Amino acid sequence: MFVVLALTIPDVSTGAEVSRGNLLLIGGGLRSENARVYGALVELAGGKDRARIGIIPAASSLDMSARRAAVCLVRHGVPKERILIVDLTAANAAEKASDPVVVDQIRGCTGLFIAGGDQRLAAGALLGEAGRGTPALDAIREVLGRGGVVAGTSAGAAVMGDLMISAAGDPIDTLDFGLAAASHHRGVLVSRGLGLFPAGVVDQHFNTRNGRLARLARALVERRIDLGFGIDEDTAVLVREGGTLEILGTGGVTIVDATRASLRDGSFGVTLSGLVLDYLEHGDRYNVATRSCLIHPDKPRIAAGGESFGDRRIVADLGQAGALRQAITRGLVDNTAASQVGLLLDFAGDHGRGYRFTFSETSQTRGYFGQVDGNNSYAAQGVRLDVRPIAVQVDSFPSATPPESEGLPSEAARAIANRGILPADRYGRIRPDEPITRAEFASALARATGLERGRGPTRPASDVAASSENSEDIMAVISAGLMDLEGGAFRPESFVSSAEMASAFDRALRRVEPFASIDRPRVPESARRVIETSWVPLLRKPAGSVTAPVDPFGPARRGEMVEAFWQFLGLSR
Repeated sequence: MFVVLALTIPDVSTGAEVSRGNLLLIGGGLRSENARVYGALVELAGGKDRARIGIIPAASSLDMSARRAAVCLVRHGVPKERILIVDLTAANAAEKASDPVVVDQIRGCTGLFIAGGDQRLAAGALLGEAGRGTPALDAIREVLGRGGVVAGTSAGAAVMGDLMISAAGDPIDTLDFGLAAASHHRGVLVSRGLGLFPAGVVDQHFNTRNGRLARLARALVERRIDLGFGIDEDTAVLVREGGTLEILGTGGVTIVDATRASLRDGSFGVTLSGLVLDYLEHGDRYNVATRSCLIHPDKPRIAAGGESFGDRRIVADLGQAGALRQAITRGLVDNTAASQVGLLLDFAGDHGRGYRFTFSETSQTRGYFGQVDGNNSYAAQGVRLDVRPIAVQVDSFPSATPPESEGLPSEAARAIANRGILPADRYGRIRPDEPITRAEFASALARATGLERGRGPTRPASDVAASSENSEDIMAVISAGLMDLEGGAFRPESFVSSAEMASAFDRALRRVEPFASIDRPRVPESARRVIETSWVPLLRKPAGSVTAPVDPFGPARRGEMVEAFWQFLGLSR
């Protein structure tokens, strides 16, 4: 049974309300065994023997979540007689938020815990019908003013800011429709919070719920709010006196800086440009005033060339649990690639639309990885984010032979196009008579040979912008020695010659290391001889539907390349 405390505390001037106390913003889903977060709450409230903790269920009409929190606090050492559930819910707030007994209950605490539910209910209960604040909210501020701690989980964390995201909204709806003028409109609703955390907007359940980065990003840019804090479940942000933030718990916190971001609405959707993300985990800190991160000393910086991953996979659904962390960490700062793509899609039949999120490195990007308290831990600073609308079409591959594949082995055309090596249309047509640029060939070669993106120098060619579509593939083939520069230039828009193509294939074959595992069959010598010589005749005879003899120093045709890749990859067997 919980004892309701009613202690009388001298009034504290509001001038010291937020400057002395501590806030604990919890992303929701707090596990009962999370000693890092519960321990911080208890310690900041005065310790197990001195803490008097009040739980406020103002975000709900019931006190069930408050009772669960009380059980957890007992488990973490607070005697049950020093815990109270304040009689202030969304259902009775019109009366209780001004009740002197309830106000004294709150004042008598050294720590407060605003339970989860609906942040609109919490704001309504504590701000009052006129939105000017209630005696109960004044009492909460007094607890902070004398150095106490105020915690909130889920909705209880979201309500802490000056402004809050008060209606969830589908992430694609948020990007499509922006800020909603009313709660029944599609989009995201931003409304007034309690003003206890003036640094920015707090969003919760950030690693588990429907791509919440989308709604936070649009809300920040459209409302011209500088900072947003996306807090994962079972994770908290401890806001210490002076404004330094410390991350506690098992997940991470994504800090979104929209200071220099821009927004452009169009007929296909919104384009967001120039957002900057920091991602921090347990033990890392963030200084709001300087916008700087202090990374835990047990996490060294990931040096260029020391990345653990080099895959080409995109994050196919940013709405999945853990997808954002995957994109920023293993997909970018601990990856040889200089960019990572994530998608949010919605389908109606075979037609889909949505948004492409491009996370990219800049000169300010830093990645960190190490062991903190025995657990693997990442951090990332200065990741650029751009968002743009896209459309997709999902079809099965047709069984009919593409008409443009006449004169080529039709299986070769389909095999190369459908494996993503050479861009083709939905029927697998690769336009065999057309020449191919050096940039297109470099991308096809990088995909075919499985080169890691981003390996090698940051700017390998004076005429290839780091942001261009093929830049990372070009970097990869140059670093691997498969293609050359001329006077520091790559000439990406020039056509590749048949001789250059043959040379690149020859280099790629010589670069292949034999299988080291004894249980894998080696490439038969007969097959190797076929591969080594398969494209040499292409320099002397027509390929595909090309009728004129091939000029070794003239532009190579797509048909030549398809046949060469087909045999090089062993798909012709």
